Amino acid sequence: MADLTKKPGQIQNFGAYSLCNFITFVDSGIPYIKVENYNEHGINWDSIQYITPDIHDLLVKSKVRYGDILLSMAGTIGIATVFDKHLEANSNQAIAKIRLNDDRITPAFLADFLNCRLGYLQSLRISNGGVQLNINLGEIGTILVPLPSLDMQHTLVADMESARTARRAKLGQADELLKGIDGFVLEQLGLKLPKSDDRSVFSIKLGDTKKRLDAYSNHPRFRNLKDVLLNKLSAVELSTLAIEIFSGITPTAGGDAYIEDASGIPFVRSGEITPDGKVAENIELLLKPEIHDGMMKRSQLKQGDLLIAIVGATIGSVGVYDRNTPANINQAIAGVRLNDKVLPEFICWYLKSSAGQAVLEFLKRPVARANINLEEVGQILVPVPEIGIQKKIITEVEKRRVQARTLREAAEGEWQSAKEKFEKALLR
Repeated sequence: MADLTKKPGQIQNFGAYSLCNFITFVDSGIPYIKVENYNEHGINWDSIQYITPDIHDLLVKSKVRYGDILLSMAGTIGIATVFDKHLEANSNQAIAKIRLNDDRITPAFLADFLNCRLGYLQSLRISNGGVQLNINLGEIGTILVPLPSLDMQHTLVADMESARTARRAKLGQADELLKGIDGFVLEQLGLKLPKSDDRSVFSIKLGDTKKRLDAYSNHPRFRNLKDVLLNKLSAVELSTLAIEIFSGITPTAGGDAYIEDASGIPFVRSGEITPDGKVAENIELLLKPEIHDGMMKRSQLKQGDLLIAIVGATIGSVGVYDRNTPANINQAIAGVRLNDKVLPEFICWYLKSSAGQAVLEFLKRPVARANINLEEVGQILVPVPEIGIQKKIITEVEKRRVQARTLREAAEGEWQSAKEKFEKALLR
């Protein structure tokens, strides 16, 4: 075993803190890597921001070089990857750069070791801090690293790369299944979206402005979509399909409305509507039963209620409450109790489609904190195909989601097995 001490022959440089609060990012330039831009499988280049060459040269100690191992050292700690690009780059203060100067170990092997349980637990052990964990450069230098033969390192790394490739392939298949849902839903509805229209200057007759006079809601892209929905699909307003449209409130934070034991009633907030059109299994806040049955009685959920996020960053998220247990919602969610003409899961997947999201985009106001009120929720245009088509859409969507989930679980399971195999090889 060797430690990552800061001495010649082991590590040339860890890098340095880039405490620059005045960095201005640009559309193109030098990649500026943050912890959220990478994981143990590599760097997500789609999420990278860029700095100017002048700023890059100013942050000389945090420049990243080909072959450097990036190790997260603040917040989310212990995540490592190799910078394998022959290009200029920089990084922020939450990343340590481990620069090897020892031919007994390869960067790829060290990164894989730091990511496996044997390496990660050492990062966790030396971390400190309360709300946010962190590791300093000296502490990183105390991590013990095995030094198997280079042949063995190459074999282990090759096995890990094969596992990464297999994982990536399965995740890609899952993504393709999910991407196809939108096209399937629109095809079943016979809905062809109007051509994209991004013009910034347009004119309409005053008499055609209807309820809103703002330029945003009267843009041709929205007017064209509305024309298709009304005239080709005979869409109706959601209010005509609803028994009730309601929303909740939020009791005072830290007040006596909440409880922590099992008698509490789940208090669903917009961030707990999941991407798969459901509600999160573990709800963070629980209401006292007397609050649920008293001041919040009007926003009690029933199985089959449609949930639409109508405020803030999660606006447009849609799900169905599919449990037969009590629950309640806050004011950032509109609950829609539907009649028997439509199935809630169908409405959910229509609203999650590109057409449904465009309708919600039209309704929300382009202000700092976007929102849709309950009256506007009732104005959402919805095509209503026969029940057979609704069921076909629901069945196919669920089938694809199950297949995608199976692929994702297999991908992650096989990856964890590969990491365990890597660890066992080092412990022999």
